[in-house]
Amino acid sequence: MKEIIAIIRPGRWTATKAKLVELGVTSYTTSRVAGRGRQKGLRYLGRRGGTVGMRTVPKRLIWLWLHEEQVSPVVEAIMAVNRTGSIGDGKVFICPAEDAVRLRTGDRGEIAVL
Repeated sequence: MKEIIAIIRPGRWTATKAKLVELGVTSYTTSRVAGRGRQKGLRYLGRRGGTVGMRTVPKRLIWLWLHEEQVSPVVEAIMAVNRTGSIGDGKVFICPAEDAVRLRTGDRGEIAVL
């Protein structure tokens, strides 16, 4: 079992969700977050001619727990939908998920998540 953590542009969430459903992935957790990478936020020209900026940029965070064989197609799909070649496209992290517990029943392992 693997945990996939994807950080994407908020405007790409609907297309990403549709692609995940198309691949049969219906269980995930999302959150609206803000962060920054190498670009160190956003800077743009304000109304009065001065430079205005945001130290953090809004993003959408997606957590998925998948069987090993689902990882590659899902990551490729996330990349296909979100990759524009521009700074700020996001990141995907693939992590081992050693164990999980469903609190309601006490089920452990993949049965608790998948």
